Amino acid sequence: MKSLSFRIGDDLAQRVSERTQPWRAGSDSERYRQVIEEWVRLQDHPGIRFVDGPAGRRAALVGGPDVWEIIDTARAHEFDGGAILEAHPWLSAELLDTATRYFDRFPDEIDALIADNRYVAEELAQELDLVVRERSSTEPPPRGRRSDS
Repeated sequence: MKSLSFRIGDDLAQRVSERTQPWRAGSDSERYRQVIEEWVRLQDHPGIRFVDGPAGRRAALVGGPDVWEIIDTARAHEFDGGAILEAHPWLSAELLDTATRYFDRFPDEIDALIADNRYVAEELAQELDLVVRERSSTEPPPRGRRSDS
């Protein structure tokens, strides 16, 4: 890895610090590396933006969902562009192409986000199942008609 040393103005340093504060990157050096990395990715992949959220910082489409969501959907349709666009009319061919090009360059990043999402979905499903079973075992049976026998 190449090591660089450079100076920036106090105002720019403050703005970078404020904007990168929520990121999981630890040191100033790591945050500046990430800013440069994202800038290069934005230049290489027009139509991509980066967003923060519970899953961390991730690539998303400008005016659309996260790239991992598009790729997960594309996989479900075996990357058949026509089938994807037919099943999801809100998605344009241009957005699909943008997401696919980004995925082609950064497959490990997108695959990790898909795997994380599946893990969380499975955990939530198990928790919901547990809550439903607990409630059904503690609730009295539904009241029926009174029999006169």
